[in-house]
Amino acid sequence: MTITVIKGGSPLTADEKKKIIDIFKESKNPNESLINTFASFKSFDGNTLHLDDGTGDDYAYPEEIDI
Repeated sequence: MTITVIKGGSPLTADEKKKIIDIFKESKNPNESLINTFASFKSFDGNTLHLDDGTGDDYAYPEEIDI
């Protein structure tokens, strides 16, 4: 499975990528785990995870992650 992560403000860090991958591998409810893990969580529609630090999509960094 591949998801697209759109992060506003700055690119994903290696730690953030690892957390996302671990959530999808280990969690029975990834959406809830994402909400609890990332303060910048905005939405996840099953294919696209949107994180935003408050600067908005003017500085969005999309990235695909294989889960």
